[in-house]
Amino acid sequence: VVDCPVGDGMVDWKAFGAELRAAKFSGPMSLHVEYEPGGRTPVEKTEKMLEAAVRDRTRLLSLLA
Repeated sequence: VVDCPVGDGMVDWKAFGAELRAAKFSGPMSLHVEYEPGGRTPVEKTEKMLEAAVRDRTRLLSLLA
């Protein structure tokens, strides 16, 4: 298993979104950034992690639309 940004892996997010819509799912979702987005210092690592989370959320929303 290799952790990667949303949309770069094996999940067919468009099909997953279609299944959620078909099931009329309206509950919460949880997004976890499990891959290492980079950074040298603790502050830089935190900034990169936050940037990655925002990027993944934006991408996930567009793929599930």
